[in-house]
Amino acid sequence: MIVRRTPLSSNKPDLIIIDAYSNDNLRRKNLFSHYMTRGRHFKLSTIFLSHSYCATDKMLRLNSKYVTIQNANSKRDSAMVVKEFNIPGVDERLIVHYYIRATERKGQILLCDSVREQLRYNFDRPTRTEE
Repeated sequence: MIVRRTPLSSNKPDLIIIDAYSNDNLRRKNLFSHYMTRGRHFKLSTIFLSHSYCATDKMLRLNSKYVTIQNANSKRDSAMVVKEFNIPGVDERLIVHYYIRATERKGQILLCDSVREQLRYNFDRPTRTEE
């Protein structure tokens, strides 16, 4: 777990990055879900990295505002993203289409943004869902 502290006078964390704990169910449920659900009340941003969307605890998934897809592991993962993010005009076929386009070059991602209800290539370029 990586913790970034706020600058200068405060010693409070403002960003937590949780990586590679997808197999530790007890830790996910008892510790990390609290960061995801209660952290925003303390202006704390949490990034949870997982290799499988399906394997991620439901509480963590439902409290996520953004999901990035770099390596799609299964159709089940993309179907769950479509169902849980409910972006207007986006179905499983479009998620797969945009994922393939987004990751044509190495190191690129598809970002699912539930706040703006859109898909984006990397972080800054929205897709056109009317294609």
